[in-house]
Amino acid sequence: MKKIIIFLYCLPFLTFAQTKLDRSKAPDPLKAKTINVESPQSFVMPNGLKVFVVQNTKLPTVSFTLLVDMLPIYYKYAGIEDLAGSMLKAGTRKYTKEKLDEEIEFLGGQINAGHNYISGNCLNNNFPKLFELFSDICLNPSFPKEELEKQKKQLLSNIESNKEDPNVIANNVRAVLMYGKNHPYGQIATKTSVEKIDVEDIVQNYNTYWKPSISYLVFVGDISLEEAKTLCNKYLNNWQGQAPEFVKYPFPTLPESRTVAIVNRPQSVQSVIGVFNAIDLKKSSPDRLATQVLNTVLGAHASSRLFMNLREKHGFTYGAYSRITDDRYVGNFRTGASVRNEKTDSAIGEFLNEIKRIRTEKVSPEELSFAVKYMSGEFSRSFESPNTIADFALNIERFNLPKDYYKNYLQSLDKITADQIEQAANKYL
Repeated sequence: MKKIIIFLYCLPFLTFAQTKLDRSKAPDPLKAKTINVESPQSFVMPNGLKVFVVQNTKLPTVSFTLLVDMLPIYYKYAGIEDLAGSMLKAGTRKYTKEKLDEEIEFLGGQINAGHNYISGNCLNNNFPKLFELFSDICLNPSFPKEELEKQKKQLLSNIESNKEDPNVIANNVRAVLMYGKNHPYGQIATKTSVEKIDVEDIVQNYNTYWKPSISYLVFVGDISLEEAKTLCNKYLNNWQGQAPEFVKYPFPTLPESRTVAIVNRPQSVQSVIGVFNAIDLKKSSPDRLATQVLNTVLGAHASSRLFMNLREKHGFTYGAYSRITDDRYVGNFRTGASVRNEKTDSAIGEFLNEIKRIRTEKVSPEELSFAVKYMSGEFSRSFESPNTIADFALNIERFNLPKDYYKNYLQSLDKITADQIEQAANKYL
């Protein structure tokens, strides 16, 4: 009986072994599939706060993120944006900073804050108390003056140390050149501007822009829609305020010819090179996907053209990458690397050569296929995190994307052509 079983198991192998395979060509690629992207549950509170709930019971934890969807702001004093987040957690009318930190730690959770967000997480059985603390931070910050002075000293210390950081210097120069000093994206915090900031500036910034009608709250984890509604109605019903008026800044004026800026640091053993320009590219743009494939070919990873050229072929640098960033107002293309001083001129030449090549020569079928597969893999891996569903829903809501944008993402990606990449390169680089 055993012999019969073994023989039967071997039959498929014997049949397969007789089939001749043509290994001289790759198999035809499978057609891209439509992805079944779940939609989170959602509701809108009477005050205009939009709430999304992604229930995931695999782990007994809950996380939340509140995003206040601010437009670019040119602050009275550069540095307010840097201080606004840390000052939110500096205490409330009920808790001092020390007591607040103690309460959060006791729950085994964490709460983080920035100028336009508050996020946190903990075990689900402690989450109602953590959410109560979050609501107190959100609605009743006290902005103590003594804490502002501490935060200002820390920021001033960072500004002072950054004066010797070549990468920070390069980033500041890039921001001013690309956007202009009078645009929010080109505003740089300095010692002079930070020293002028007082508590009234932080309070005014909070009172002006921290409004529920322009905000999104996302729950992810072991929490139901009804539980989320109960918490929001209990703790956030009193959050009121109309949407603020934002100044709309014009698109930066692009230079008529190539502009070169040099910051001379004789003590540096490397040159930090940056090549960049401002672009008008929104997430909803029909060009957006083509630009991402373009950047994958050019400089998104260690097999892209820039890396293979400047590191693998010439050994100028440890790594050379590029990025194309979409933005509702002003996007950008940028690339660069840190290279040995004596290879500065050669490296600049290779950056410009690669930018010219992708503008004037169509990418090969092999490069295009690899880029699409790479991006497909990144997209698929993103579903390992339950936050992805929430991120997709927020993007659709905030950037006016088609409801089936992510559902059809792989199919849309599979349709990108070499002609589209060439057109995108000439339009945006």
